[in-house]
Amino acid sequence: MDEIRFKIVDTGDKDYPHNVQILETVNGRDYFYCGHGKFCKDDQEVRKFIKETALKAHGYGKTKHRVFSRSANSVYRSAGKAYR
Repeated sequence: MDEIRFKIVDTGDKDYPHNVQILETVNGRDYFYCGHGKFCKDDQEVRKFIKETALKAHGYGKTKHRVFSRSANSVYRSAGKAYR
């Protein structure tokens, strides 16, 4: 089973304040950002991108997906849910 992870970084930019990064693995243990993701305008766009990415690229429903962020101010997101 593939596992994908998302990291949301606050950019500080007023037009695109969220950078959603897709973290990928080759060994199932270590995850790395390889340049894939999207800059988003708002929380709704972030949730939509995560859900669509999990569904299209990774067979949502069969795939585990986790959201990580290093910023203390970030909202953690997971395919349509947002919480602090």
